[in-house]
Amino acid sequence: ILLLLFIGAAPVYSQSQEARELNRLAVNSINAGMHQEAIEQLKKAMQLEPTWGEPHFNAAKLLRLLNRRDDMRRSLQRALNLDPENETYIDEYARVLKDDMNAAQQAGNTAELRRLRDEIIKLKPSEINVGLEIFNEIVESGQPEQALAFGESLIEKNPALRTRYNSQPMGMLFLRMA
Repeated sequence: ILLLLFIGAAPVYSQSQEARELNRLAVNSINAGMHQEAIEQLKKAMQLEPTWGEPHFNAAKLLRLLNRRDDMRRSLQRALNLDPENETYIDEYARVLKDDMNAAQQAGNTAELRRLRDEIIKLKPSEINVGLEIFNEIVESGQPEQALAFGESLIEKNPALRTRYNSQPMGMLFLRMA
């Protein structure tokens, strides 16, 4: 019976190993500037391991190099959906959202700016600067109870920052809430 279990598990294990090797080769191909080869390797890795986020993350890196921002964002979002606890994916996606937020701010697109800030703070509550902007906007709109609830939520989600005295945004949040 044990022999049958090992034999039955072998294809899954080798498939996973094959996907990992293809992903590794794709990273090397990206670094060497062999983008078409990297695309093929990443596609194969994704087919072998459709629930693994790393090939999608590496595809996002490649798509950034190819100046395909919308496709890059989708690949990065897919990687994050597959592995929502991966801090590298979270940090990178938050960085992309902040770039988009800055572009929306420069373009004067208030609705998009608000949407992006909300998405950033939902994804990464430790972005206190973004949270402080949202808080201030709520206060300025004449909704002090909603602002207070939002501020308390930020503080609750960032316990490590509560007692740090070198976080200016957290200090400003406490000051505005007082």
